[in-house]
Amino acid sequence: MLKVNVISGDIVHTETPVDAIVALINPRGDWFGNINNAILVKCGWHYHSNLDSVIKSQEKEILDGQIFFIKGDKRFKDATFKDVIFIIDKLTLTTETLTFFLLKTIEDQKDHHSYQRIAIPVMRTGATVGKVERNVEDSIVAMKKGIDSFKKHYFDSNLTLDIIVYKDPYLKKLVELNF
Repeated sequence: MLKVNVISGDIVHTETPVDAIVALINPRGDWFGNINNAILVKCGWHYHSNLDSVIKSQEKEILDGQIFFIKGDKRFKDATFKDVIFIIDKLTLTTETLTFFLLKTIEDQKDHHSYQRIAIPVMRTGATVGKVERNVEDSIVAMKKGIDSFKKHYFDSNLTLDIIVYKDPYLKKLVELNF
């Protein structure tokens, strides 16, 4: 069964190494979020330039919730993550749907990626708060519902999900109360 941990810290500097970290990104490929900036500082343009190439090669419109798996590089051997999973967020899907679809896609592609442990930020609690769900609390509840739905459909998943809360004791308490 999916195991969930709530952890305070920086998603690119986790104490326990993870196979991949998750970053939400808008469909234009603008890298404005704190997580994307942290990835750039830690690893340079590797992940973002590879994602940019993949997006530009798409013949179809980029869809809300579309997921791109970008492989790491041996140059980043001191990084606590290998890959970055970018998920397109056009702010039209609920956080519940986005969370479920993300976990489902990871599970469905486990033979290809073989991820055991993923780090994910608390979604839609920064610049996008209030754009879909009304507030931070609703975003956390929606994320929990997405995870619970995944557990119900994929009860035999061996994935470990580390929910990372960055420098916000109040937010961490809210997440812990829900998980």
